[in-house]
Amino acid sequence: MAHRHGKKYAYVITTGLKQIGPRLADAGVDLLYFVDPIQDRLTLEDARDLLARRVTVVGGTNAVSLASREPQRIRDEVRRALDVLGRPSVSSSTRGRDFPDTPLESVMTMIEAWQQYR
Repeated sequence: MAHRHGKKYAYVITTGLKQIGPRLADAGVDLLYFVDPIQDRLTLEDARDLLARRVTVVGGTNAVSLASREPQRIRDEVRRALDVLGRPSVSSSTRGRDFPDTPLESVMTMIEAWQQYR
């Protein structure tokens, strides 16, 4: 229905990507948000190789890392996600909060790292 109206369809997934990701791609999902290599026990390379040619994959930073308030850990995850999943063309004004209990300074570190490494 979204495609009939010229829109893209996104789906949030943090676990089960290997099992249901290909089915979501077959169903026409355009974008998978919150791909989490730690929670899903799936490497970013595996996620990319499994779906990247069929679906836009967004993720690579774990909520536990953001909660850690460890700037270098967050920067490392952002850089790795960009290196593996590609360089997105998303506007830097996209600054939504993933989870209400995520420390704001961790979100800002993640955004700054994205801006630095993109």
